[in-house]
Amino acid sequence: MSIIISDYIYASDAFNVAVLAFKGSLGAENIPSMVSAINNYIDEGEINIFLDLSDLSYIEKDVWFSLVELKSYITRLGGNLFISNISGFVKHEFCLLGLGSCFSQISCFEDIMKS
Repeated sequence: MSIIISDYIYASDAFNVAVLAFKGSLGAENIPSMVSAINNYIDEGEINIFLDLSDLSYIEKDVWFSLVELKSYITRLGGNLFISNISGFVKHEFCLLGLGSCFSQISCFEDIMKS
């Protein structure tokens, strides 16, 4: 797994969002680095996180559960955790675990500004 952090943080007067993209597969061994990357943005005050999963081919359920915990934490801070571009096995696992009600699914980055 690699975490690709976008070259920018979208910022406006009303809304800031950090964009992270994951590539390859995410397993339990990747949870600490994933959580650390997200927490770094939270520590900097970026409490709206956009996760682009378009290049992710596999994700273990433990990673999903960690994301649910992060989503809960970010929500308590007044932010949101958005996911986008889930497909294939990643989408299958997402649906199988019944996570549709846990996350804001966005089709593209620009849709965040509408939510």
